[in-house]
Formats: sequence, C-alpha cells, structure tokens
Amino acid sequence: MNKMEQCRRTLAASSHWANRRDMVNQAIGASLPWLASVNIAFAMLVALRNLLFPGFDAALHINAVIPLLMDGVMLLVVTASLILWGVSRRDSSGRYVRRCALLLLPLLGVCWAVSSYGFIAYWRLPFAWPLVCILMLTGMASLYFYLQGLALFLTPLWLTMPLASVHLNHGINLHFAAIWLIFTAIVIYGRRILLRWFNEAWASHQENRQLIARLETLTLQDPLTGLANRRALESHLASLHAVQVPLALIMVDVDFFKHYNDRYGHQAGTPA
Repeated sequence: MNKMEQCRRTLAASSHWANRRDMVNQAIGASLPWLASVNIAFAMLVALRNLLFPGFDAALHINAVIPLLMDGVMLLVVTASLILWGVSRRDSSGRYVRRCALLLLPLLGVCWAVSSYGFIAYWRLPFAWPLVCILMLTGMASLYFYLQGLALFLTPLWLTMPLASVHLNHGINLHFAAIWLIFTAIVIYGRRILLRWFNEAWASHQENRQLIARLETLTLQDPLTGLANRRALESHLASLHAVQVPLALIMVDVDFFKHYNDRYGHQAGTPA
C-alpha cells in the first residue's frame, strides 16, 4: 500500500467521524501497531540475550528458574503485542481494538514492570532504567489522546521505578526522586502539548464539516426559491396545482445576461 492510498483511506475514514470518540478510535487503531512493535522488539532483545551476549545468564549467578520465568514473561509480551497489532490492522475504525487495548495494555504494563523490577533490584542491570523510560515515552506518544489506555499502560511502570530504587538503596534516594519527578513532569507536559494538537485537529475537522454542510446546502438548494433544481421545481409546481393553491411564477432568462458577464465581468452583469 503506497502513501497516496493510505492518505485516501484516512480522508475517507475522517469523513465518517460523527464525534470525537470516532476520531480517537481511528487514532488508536493507527498508533497501537507501533507500540506493539516496540514491545516486541524489546521483548526479543531480552529473550535472545544469551545469543546477543554469550554467557549473559551465567555471569549473573542467579537461580536457573528465574531466566525461564523471564522468558515466559517475554513470550507473554510478544503474544499480547501480536494480538494488539493484528486487531489494529484488521479493525481500521478502532471500535474493537479499544476493547482489546483495555485488556492487553495493563497486562503489558505489569509484565514490563515486573521484569524491570527484577532487572534493577536483583540483576542490577543498568539498561533497565532507559528501557522503562523509552517504554513510557513510547506509550505516551502512542496513547496521549486515550487517557484510560495511557494510564493502564504507564501506571505499573511508573510505580515500579521508585519501588526498585527503594529496594536498591535501602531507602528513599533524593537524587533519584528529583530525577523521577522531572521525568514525570516531562511526560505530563509532553502529553498536554500533543493533546493540544489533537484537539486542534478535531476542531478543524468540525469546522470543515460545517463548511461542507453549508456548501452542500448552497449547491442543492436555491436560497431564493428553496428548490434544488428544475425537476424539484416541476414537482413543487405539480403539488401546488394538485391542491389548487394560487401562485405567481417569475421566469428569468439568465442566458440573456451572459454577454454582459462575458464582456464586462460579473460586477457589470449583476446590476444589468
């Protein structure tokens, strides 16, 4: 599918937005495949850690059951992400994917929260911090217009980092608290900016719908007679004749004034 066809489909779908919920549904269906792809990519990196970094698990000196549990969690992340991706691609309107997202987004958030807590508190892996930050920013960029889904995905991740910091530092670390508050403010303010653009797009869509409706009214209905065309005029006259209603009909030959418009323009032809 080329970009031109995608634009046509988007325009066709946008013409059927009866309310803001329809616009949000379409946005959900368009953005969730990207969020699912990021989740799949990170889950594959974790699952294939021993191939990418030989001897990774052996160097950690941990119970052999824990890597198996981690692989199971990553398999669950990949499965849930594939379901989200598939439903989003098949349901262009986004009505069904919203229901699916309400079930799978908190599952993904909890899976990543549990995994990240283990990465930080027990495995002491430094890449867990940027991993969580990237997941949160990706979720914010994908779901900023859908507050319920955004909260379901981000809340487990947001709560896990302070808990892991307390476990790691045996108490509250003021440096981490300051950094985490700054990052939280960045996420909140970034969502507000993106949501402002989304609301402006919705307002522009409403204005365009009103303009289109007015143009259709002007095109299909004459403001003077209230009739649309000659057939409508004939039908209207026939109905009046059937009920014997008196009327006066004024016929104007517009073609008579055509040479004024052609020679002197509409400004001269209109008064004539």
